Amino acid sequence: MLQSDSENGQESGKRTFEDDGQNASSKRRSSLVNHQRALKACEACRKGKTKCFKSSSVAVRCVRCTSSKLECLLELEYKLYNPSVTIIDGIPEHLLDAPTNQKLDRIYRGVSDILAIMTALLKSTGALPLVNNDVKLLLDAANSMKKTSEISTPLELSDSADFLSSSQSFRISPLSVVSNSIGHIPLSIANLLNLSSLRAQSFSPSRKTQYDIITCGILPENEVIALMDDFRSNYGRWVLFPILISTKILVNQIRRKSSLLLSTCCSLSLRYLLNGEPSPGDIDSHRRKKDAYRAVIKHLVQDLNKSLLKYAAYQSSKEIGEDVEFFQSMVILSIYSLSLSSIVSNTVDPESLLDEDLELRHLNLDPWYLSGLALSTFISKSTFGKLFETSDGSTKLSPQYVAMYDELTTEYSQILTLLRIYNHLILVHLVSCVLSGRMCLVDEIRLNQCTSALSLPSATNFDGRMVSEIGVLLITYNFIQINSNLDLSKGTSQLETSLEAVEADFQAWHEQWGYLFEQPVLQFGEFCFNFCDLQIVYNYVYYKGQANSGDEILTRYNGKEFCESQNLMRLLKHAADADLSKILLRSFTLTHFVTKVDNDSYFAYLSDQIHFFFFYGAISLVTTLKILSDESKLSLLKSLPTEHLGSHTMKSILKIVKLLTQKFEKVAQDNPNDIITQYKNGIRDCVERLSPVP
Repeated sequence: MLQSDSENGQESGKRTFEDDGQNASSKRRSSLVNHQRALKACEACRKGKTKCFKSSSVAVRCVRCTSSKLECLLELEYKLYNPSVTIIDGIPEHLLDAPTNQKLDRIYRGVSDILAIMTALLKSTGALPLVNNDVKLLLDAANSMKKTSEISTPLELSDSADFLSSSQSFRISPLSVVSNSIGHIPLSIANLLNLSSLRAQSFSPSRKTQYDIITCGILPENEVIALMDDFRSNYGRWVLFPILISTKILVNQIRRKSSLLLSTCCSLSLRYLLNGEPSPGDIDSHRRKKDAYRAVIKHLVQDLNKSLLKYAAYQSSKEIGEDVEFFQSMVILSIYSLSLSSIVSNTVDPESLLDEDLELRHLNLDPWYLSGLALSTFISKSTFGKLFETSDGSTKLSPQYVAMYDELTTEYSQILTLLRIYNHLILVHLVSCVLSGRMCLVDEIRLNQCTSALSLPSATNFDGRMVSEIGVLLITYNFIQINSNLDLSKGTSQLETSLEAVEADFQAWHEQWGYLFEQPVLQFGEFCFNFCDLQIVYNYVYYKGQANSGDEILTRYNGKEFCESQNLMRLLKHAADADLSKILLRSFTLTHFVTKVDNDSYFAYLSDQIHFFFFYGAISLVTTLKILSDESKLSLLKSLPTEHLGSHTMKSILKIVKLLTQKFEKVAQDNPNDIITQYKNGIRDCVERLSPVP
């Protein structure tokens, strides 16, 4: 996903310099044509007031220092963060062949693109080639999440440059005006306005020791590297580590910056190692895994406590920061919070009375809170204009600041990484808002800035899918929140108007992003849409049921007892046939999507959000079947698609539900505490309790 071609390098390669063969300085300038501009000037070039060019695209030493045999600050900084790497003539040993590999990669990508175009033309299916779809993504993105009814979104892409700098509202804010006008600013205000991790007057190589899971003797380094290998393969898409560095180097970089990120990655990789019943000869090994997992989780909790205090109070803001690593940790903990929380108790001795064991037994991570804190920190640091600034005040990124620096990663790709992390936080936060009914902590202006990622030249189809899911979740969230304040005593006219508006929003969204669903890559945009549409119908039925109940007390108290026990059954009894048909269709579509996920391993590593959508769809489907059976409305089954059913019978539909429970069972392997096991048992209990099949 991350491109390795530097735009700066490409531009420098296009420049031409006049050379009459007489002017020595002109010759010297022309020798820099093939050199890449450094992200920031080294000390020698700054003092000499000259432009700083790296001696090659993968070098960590500039041309001036190389020719003058000076000690280059760029090389010193690289050695600080990569002490185990040998440097030969200013180039890291493992990157000596990188230029050749880069060229081969470009050729390979070009051939792949041409092959994709030719294949699409030969098939003559009428579908756009994949490359054209990516172009269409950027062309259509200006209208993405466009304004309809209640949803207020921009007609143009948010510019990443605007997003990366301080906001206009901050520049004219009272705190900013006062701090720039007078002296003797209170320290608390000065610290708040100086949230940069790089605002030190000079580069300081000192760094506090990170007491991580390796330093503390919890896991040996080789096991941590193996766990990180698994993490990169199964979860790496969420944090976007550089793909061109080895896992060993990656672990070393993480250890110098964030113990929290290391604990988080290893905790998630260890998750499925506890599943399944150990054989008699493997009991000791299983116990050791359990003890190791408990120790890693304990360390994770300690790291999390320190980080939450640090970022809630903005402590140590002038140290070389770990902001990006903190955001990466929050992305993972938010996306997989339900999974991690569900299995922690399985590692604790139920008879233990130790305080630390009691804390672990009741540990429950909240994705809404974690993502909200990360977003508030992200927005604060970007609003104050420091998140993307280097020590010299420029808006470019520096090696010691970027999450995991890779010499072959372009500046645009580095910025795209940060914007993708922001989008992932927005995605999981909106999902949590919809699932829990809580308010969103980010205003719509900042929500719309998710489109900033699409304005970068290195944006891909992946970024479009993220923005599309955020768009449909935002539509759903707004509908839910707007209707929570309806005055139902005056009838349902406002509710009907709101429903018409959201249907128009969905139609506009589908027109904007529908082409993504036609692509062969397995993606969950339409899957997310089906969940959102199902939730819209449930909310509509809920409020309409209150208004039509004729119960003044029920209406007055906002239907408090309308959904107390057996809520789904009671809710569906108030649904009209048209609403039941839509609920049936969306529930079936959600559940049936499991047939598209053939690989059990791929299914296991899906986000908690996706697993819950499957579970929710199955529960809704089984309950709806029960209502149709009780109310003699089985004829509504004809509204379902038949290409995968064969017949409109409850037994054929329940086969899909059974397939989902079997998929859950294969993944969880009867670990009683794993949330996937609980999903499986919940669906089976629902089927047995409701007994929809005679």
